[in-house]
Amino acid sequence: MQIFMGGRGNGKTVEQTIVAISEGNPGCMQFCCELLSKGGYEALLMLTEAGLKGSRAYQLWNDCCGRDTEKAIKVLQYRKDGRITEEEMKDHVFQPWGKPFNLEEIEKRETAKPEGGFLKARYGMVLAGRTPEGTCLMCAVKHDPDQPHNLQSLAYQYKFYDEHGRWPTWKDAMEHCTKEVQQFWIQALKEKGVEVMKKEWFEGLMKSGGTQRERMRAPLWQMIDEWDAWQPLHKEVRVVAGLDAIEMLKKNHPAVPALIVEGHSSGNRFSKEPQILNYLPNGKLKVIEDCGHMMNMERPEEFNAALEDFLFRLH
Repeated sequence: MQIFMGGRGNGKTVEQTIVAISEGNPGCMQFCCELLSKGGYEALLMLTEAGLKGSRAYQLWNDCCGRDTEKAIKVLQYRKDGRITEEEMKDHVFQPWGKPFNLEEIEKRETAKPEGGFLKARYGMVLAGRTPEGTCLMCAVKHDPDQPHNLQSLAYQYKFYDEHGRWPTWKDAMEHCTKEVQQFWIQALKEKGVEVMKKEWFEGLMKSGGTQRERMRAPLWQMIDEWDAWQPLHKEVRVVAGLDAIEMLKKNHPAVPALIVEGHSSGNRFSKEPQILNYLPNGKLKVIEDCGHMMNMERPEEFNAALEDFLFRLH
């Protein structure tokens, strides 16, 4: 099931998707609205991927999770990452009365790593390339081995996911550190003022927007507010494995079709001839006018249309 805001072709609006999932069950419709509010579109997708609709979806929320939407989101996430099996989900939900889930017990489970890693098993992806010389083999960033990994490094995120089948948290990034080092960084987070940093980040993204930026205020703040505290503490790492990826593009000039989408507004300026297009012979630049950095939130219709047009042309 596809979810598009104003999408074309076979895409459904959010309202149409909720109606389809609910199958006329008012309790399920309320649950879907709660999911959308607290978990965004991803939560609705996880519900459909779990094969739950109508009365069964309502049972998950009402019986198995006590109408605790955040608990239901965790259950769906654990089903997605394999910690809850399909059989276990059915055993809890497909009953006259749903059985509650024990999240404390489920959280301790570690999914069995499939042959070739989770990225290959779930998405057909294989990690390639190397980390730059002198950097951490896990996060591709220079740091003392006794210090935490950089959670915001894409290299670290994908390596961790490939190994564990879930995205890492800041606790994972500090797992190899001593208790003393962990306490030091936890205290540093508190002193840094994470909430202040989140608000500064939020306001910066809002200022980059165009005339439609107010429509993204609520979902943008929800996204930033739910980010792990580790993220705003670190400087952002650009591109997997840092500059190593750019060097590989310069050397190989891959012929794979690529779409680069940029938003253009008075608060969001960019190069009209991005350097990366020099290394992508089949690359294309699409500019969304009167739009800031968060294009999919500020102008989802234009953003979806650009992606659909790009994908349609591939066929």
